[in-house]
Amino acid sequence: MKKLLSIMFFAVVVSALIFSACKNSTSNSGGGNSQSTGETYRIILPKNLQHGTLSSSRSTARKNQEVRITATPDNGYRTNWVKYNETTINPSGDQYIFAMPDDDAIITAEFVQRAGPVDPNAPSYDIFSEGRLNAADEWQPESNGVWGTDIIVDVTIDETAGISAGTTTRAIKIDVKKMHDYFALRIPLEGMGINFKDIDGLTLWAKAGTKTSAHTRYPAINRVAFGDYTNYAWGKSVWYCGENVPTTRYISLDNQWKQITVPVPARIDQEINTLTLFFTEDQVLGQIIYIDRISFIKAESRELVQIVLPEKGSIPYSKNGGSPLASDLERLTRATRFVYAMGDNPESTRNTRYTLYGEDPGDGADAFLNKMSDFYNDIKYFAGDNNQVSGKTYTPSAAGATFNLSVSYGNKSSLNNVMPNGAISPSRMNITVKGLPAAASGGNLVIDDFNNVQTENNGGKIHVQIPYYWGGTSGDAQSYGDKVIYCWVDNILQNPMPLLDTGIPLDNWFVFGNMEVNLDLTGTSKIVIGAKLLRDVKYTFTLLSGYTGVNSTLTLNPENGKYEKRAKQITMVGKGFTGFQTYEFTLASFQGDPDFDPANITAYEFETDAVLNAGNENAFTLVGTGSDGKPEGPCWLQINGIRATN
Repeated sequence: MKKLLSIMFFAVVVSALIFSACKNSTSNSGGGNSQSTGETYRIILPKNLQHGTLSSSRSTARKNQEVRITATPDNGYRTNWVKYNETTINPSGDQYIFAMPDDDAIITAEFVQRAGPVDPNAPSYDIFSEGRLNAADEWQPESNGVWGTDIIVDVTIDETAGISAGTTTRAIKIDVKKMHDYFALRIPLEGMGINFKDIDGLTLWAKAGTKTSAHTRYPAINRVAFGDYTNYAWGKSVWYCGENVPTTRYISLDNQWKQITVPVPARIDQEINTLTLFFTEDQVLGQIIYIDRISFIKAESRELVQIVLPEKGSIPYSKNGGSPLASDLERLTRATRFVYAMGDNPESTRNTRYTLYGEDPGDGADAFLNKMSDFYNDIKYFAGDNNQVSGKTYTPSAAGATFNLSVSYGNKSSLNNVMPNGAISPSRMNITVKGLPAAASGGNLVIDDFNNVQTENNGGKIHVQIPYYWGGTSGDAQSYGDKVIYCWVDNILQNPMPLLDTGIPLDNWFVFGNMEVNLDLTGTSKIVIGAKLLRDVKYTFTLLSGYTGVNSTLTLNPENGKYEKRAKQITMVGKGFTGFQTYEFTLASFQGDPDFDPANITAYEFETDAVLNAGNENAFTLVGTGSDGKPEGPCWLQINGIRATN
């Protein structure tokens, strides 16, 4: 028995020696490769570090293994830099990531005091040039959570790219290498004590780097926002999207420094804790932008000089002959422009003006526009020049009536707009009260026979005008006066989509329809569409119910907190392009919102996109491009009528 134990002990010792030799052989093997095998080295953190702490994801690592250092500043301090062996590590949020060298990594860091509250008596609050943004970690890249974080962007301080050496030589440098949809660049301003009530506006300077060969135009800033940003949601805030809305919803840049000034609508008691710049993919991908001289300013004066209402609009009278409906006037006037003058000159000679735009409370596409009611508590509406409306809703007294709507914000009325030359230019919105919804007669109801298409001759082409519209740069919708809508759509399955002459990629979707119908389908059971549609090409046809601005007819979207029209749709699959075909669908086959109301149809849409048509590449062939830069073929959708029947 003792002999057996001795043999077992000897075997264990030999096995241990062999394992140890193999491990040492592996540790000492070289070959110059970059794999993370071999000798381990120590990560040495500093002791007695002032104003903050460091932690490491590991205490030892092999060469080229990833090491993550987390920097945690004390309250009132920020991380100025983190280094290993005197090599500066670029920040990624509060982490500093590097590949382990073939030696011990000695970590050092510096924490510096954040800028304190601004001087309330200063003529401006400069949050960059005075050292309030000394490090790139003050900027926090954000991404659209719906689309993920597919972004590669370098945000650094360029010590030589400022406007002039006499004031500042530093600038924020934004180098966008990859992104999807959009990204936002945020400057946190907590603790600076900047309040809307103390300032008149924001000013910053921006320029673009050299254009790339892939772009035919310089980049742009999509919009600027500042105000209360708490728990990932905006409170009272100003959003600015350029001077040329609605034709151009961005701030264009070139290779010269450009000053961007955004007025503050009114003095309200609300701290500004965030400044954010938004960029979209088509504006900045592959480009470089510089930002300098970011300041909140105090002007000698800042006055609201013009309230420019939309030219016209419509509201419902009632639904199905019931009680008259009250329409939300804020929703109706969502596209209002607010023009401010800033400076020292008398009002009539002040030519430098800045424009803000009202918010659309129900349309996500326009959600970035200003909610002016945050800044003006005293808003009054007038049905006619002198008849003040009670509250912010209006209930019509008769169908088919028309009236002019005017508005005042504080002591400023849309009726006394002051032009740069001193002239007064009133702004009124012409409102039409709709009649009762058209109902079926004998089991039939025309949804659209295109008999009332408004057209204009543009270079020999007859273009469809409102209420018909087209969306998406990949296509166009036209009428030639023969009661047929013709749709031209590019190959929306191309990847990537080709660029327009503006440098913007074509959209991979297209939509057109009519947002002004007023129908009651309760006496019908199916929809019949006469169309030519290329074989296997797919479109969705959508019916929408609900009156804009009448929340009782809309559905609350819990994702964005907005009231939206109720929708149901079906999918059309092309039968071929030889002659008009009949596409027939029962109303019961439409899928969508359970609150959809067939007695209250107010819009319809035809839409196609790349997702719907995936795998059907052969059906899309671009014939050519017109003089306006839009696709001119194939003409793969024609519609000559839409009706409801039994």
